[in-house]
Amino acid sequence: MPRALHLSRHELERFRANRSGAEERHRTFGHLLSGCESCCAVAREVFFPEDVDYTPMFERLELIFARTEMGVRAERRRGDELWKLLEPLDATQRLLWVKNDPRLYMWGLYARVLTEAREAVRHDAGEAVGLAYLGWMIAQRLDPAVYGDVHVRDFQGAATSLLGNAKRLYGDLRGAQEDLDRAEELLNLGTGDLLERAYLLSVRASLKTDLGCFEDAAALLRRAAACARQMNDRQLEGKYLIAWSSSIGWLHPERGLTLAKRGLAKLTPGLDQHLELGGRHLQALWLNELGRTSEARGLLESWRPLYEEFSDPVTRGRLLRLDGILSRDEERLGEAEICFRDLMALYEQHNFDFDLALTAIELAQVLSLEGRLGEATDLLGRLYPLLETWRLNADILRSWLILQEAVRRNAVQSQMFRELAMTLRRQWLRR
Repeated sequence: MPRALHLSRHELERFRANRSGAEERHRTFGHLLSGCESCCAVAREVFFPEDVDYTPMFERLELIFARTEMGVRAERRRGDELWKLLEPLDATQRLLWVKNDPRLYMWGLYARVLTEAREAVRHDAGEAVGLAYLGWMIAQRLDPAVYGDVHVRDFQGAATSLLGNAKRLYGDLRGAQEDLDRAEELLNLGTGDLLERAYLLSVRASLKTDLGCFEDAAALLRRAAACARQMNDRQLEGKYLIAWSSSIGWLHPERGLTLAKRGLAKLTPGLDQHLELGGRHLQALWLNELGRTSEARGLLESWRPLYEEFSDPVTRGRLLRLDGILSRDEERLGEAEICFRDLMALYEQHNFDFDLALTAIELAQVLSLEGRLGEATDLLGRLYPLLETWRLNADILRSWLILQEAVRRNAVQSQMFRELAMTLRRQWLRR
């Protein structure tokens, strides 16, 4: 039965006695604030027996809301203007200015700096660390008397989460862990903002993935997706479901495939093509892992034009790797070799050490399948001194030598390549 357009006296009496359920209380409060005159008249009778005119109070409340909205816009504009002064400076000059000028201690500048830091995370981790630290410094100086203590804690927690993520991408994993722990403490003292909590969970999951703890990462992303679902943010929920798929798919490809499909179904088509492409990429990857190579190839070819719209090395690398893996499993070894050689050149150019090592394993497997064991052995041998200089985990170095020797003796099995690849994923950043 549809709800009545107006509130009943019985509902208002329950509301006054604090006996309404959460949903009913929220609906009652919202309806009264909407200004429904007939319901406000009944509410005055229920709440206050005297004939009191509360119209001026409602008008004053509306004026406060309008002024607040104008204040936010004004702060944002002021923050944008201040950023124009800070932007030409280097990181040290910015920090010195912020440290010594109280005029910069405002939310508008804090918000603009964090926006710049989030953008920098995509292309320059070092710059992102500097910007996130600048935002953190401003957040420490925001006046609780102006912004409210719990909101300031939220701002500080958000800045600290972003700083942790920037440090993670920069390679400072210990510093990242410390920042994320501190961010959680701050957010626990704040308003309970689900958006910031979900972001913190997702960054923790990324750190766990970096460390090869895929099961822990999956558990964290499940909680992040639940936060997004609680906010009724389908796009954000889809993003975290796709990230969850990425973390668990190498261990459980069927589960990864299900999560990728669920994530894609949540996304608004065309809103974030890069995210959508990431979900399609995982879908094809897990289809192939499940032996459904022809389906994976069909998916790749249907989305190839979108891959080619992005020129960043990560997306280019994803296309080359997926194309190479599918070509290998389709027994088109010559095409697979071309893909993996182009991929190695790309990763060497951009100093993607982990991806370079992983691609060397994949190329060595293709060369072995072609019977070119000497070339495969030489490839693994040439890369081994680099692995030593990167001070990798002893398990990786030992497993690499075992594979190299097995290839040399023509005693290698396909599972050995997969096991070494998984060792890299699990142990790469563990020392």
